[in-house]
Amino acid sequence: MFAAGVLFAALLLAVCLAANQLASELVSNRLRNLSLEGNATLQVLGGQVSKTLQGLNALELPAQCTPELFGRIATLVKEQRYIYESAVRLSSGAVCSSYGQAFASTKLPAKEDAGYYPAGDGRSYWFQTGREVSADAGALVIGQFSAYLWLNKGILLDVLRMPAEVSFNLVDEQSLQSRFSSDNRLLKIERRLEPGQVEFTNGMIHLATPVKWVGLVGVLTLPYSAYREAWWWSFAGLLGASIVLLLGLYCGASYLYARHFSLPAKLRCALQNNQLSLHYQPIVNMHNGQWKGAEALLRWRVKGQPISPEVFIPAAENSGMIAELTRWVCQRVAEDYAEYLWACKDFYITINLSATDVTDASFPDFVEALFKRYDISPVQIVFEVTEGALLDKEQAIIQLQRLRDQGHKIAIDDFGTGYSSLAYLEQLPIDILKIDRSFLTPDKLHSSDGLWWHVVSMARSLNLSVVAEGVEIPQQVDPLILAGVSLAQGWLYSKDLPVDKLAKSYFSCADPALSAAI
Repeated sequence: MFAAGVLFAALLLAVCLAANQLASELVSNRLRNLSLEGNATLQVLGGQVSKTLQGLNALELPAQCTPELFGRIATLVKEQRYIYESAVRLSSGAVCSSYGQAFASTKLPAKEDAGYYPAGDGRSYWFQTGREVSADAGALVIGQFSAYLWLNKGILLDVLRMPAEVSFNLVDEQSLQSRFSSDNRLLKIERRLEPGQVEFTNGMIHLATPVKWVGLVGVLTLPYSAYREAWWWSFAGLLGASIVLLLGLYCGASYLYARHFSLPAKLRCALQNNQLSLHYQPIVNMHNGQWKGAEALLRWRVKGQPISPEVFIPAAENSGMIAELTRWVCQRVAEDYAEYLWACKDFYITINLSATDVTDASFPDFVEALFKRYDISPVQIVFEVTEGALLDKEQAIIQLQRLRDQGHKIAIDDFGTGYSSLAYLEQLPIDILKIDRSFLTPDKLHSSDGLWWHVVSMARSLNLSVVAEGVEIPQQVDPLILAGVSLAQGWLYSKDLPVDKLAKSYFSCADPALSAAI
């Protein structure tokens, strides 16, 4: 118990240390990504500034402001959505603005004004964007030669689009005072920050990033609560991952069991080692006792004990093996028919299909190639489906019709036990209807309003052959024949047989004298 407690404490300590490292990386990466996004957005803004300044400085300037000059300046501003005003200074000292107004050059910002910063590209910047200035009134003024333009503080904030908990500041490298801020929170920096380094100071997380203005540095800031939130998420994630790892070890052990010792594993081994077998239960003409066909039934024995299909078929479906089993059955039917049943005139074998087989687009091609190789006519192979295999009705109709077009007949098995029953029978491409044994007990057969009467009547109206399943006693025969049902399947006639006994019994029913010779 003590050892388990120590192990758990060590696990928590390791998770805490890893969470601390991961949380630091998360907040650092977030700030760096925001820095990249902000710089990319500012590049767009910078392009508009450069284009406008270049256009203004390229204008031929008269001695005085003229309507034509006002119009040209206004056109340059209209082309750039982030610039709300521009102006040019004439040699006479007059200033002509994009608003169509003229004013004296003394009203332009000067190098002596507060907030002035020069740049290495010949431009001058005036930040009139202090915290006391509103977003509507504040502005960044940029001058180059005789051209000036104004960027509204509110527009700059919109361009940056910082999340609510993040602030962006342009900080004076000497005084460490903010000249521009994306919000109104007071940024306090006690020492110069190294660009590119994420630092935790005064309960805040900072990332300094270079800007083009001399004497200024950009600073992105997150509150320390963002780190705490990231830590808790990291801690929870790592702890969860540790638990998942432990569960993974458990699941790995379970997988090894499922792979090598579970029922599906044993079934796969039996399939690979050809340890399965096929039996066939005859389908009999009740009028004369002749065998018209047989249903292929998969059989499996483990250490001499039979495993019920009601057990291993669902296991095969749940483990994804059912398609392999069906193709194995088709292969074995082809081999058995070619070796034992080729001389059985008008004798057919029915093969059961699962929902997976019905929706497998490659199955009809497999069937066609297989029975051509064994020279078996499609009319001698019937495919059975249950109502439960027809959940995807549209796909089922397409696939069954492909099999039918090849010449195979389609039977619907256990009819009447499904969720839809008579509702869509007419839409399906089927030829044979097999009535489930639960409808054919002696008491129900002799009932005047039994459901099976309606099923037989509808099958007759749709020109479908009917096979009665579960016929086990003579008392069931006469009502079925009276209703027009000729074919039956059940222990009254025969249990399921190996293929060699099936062939021998077929000839015995067809010609007793021949049976004696065999």
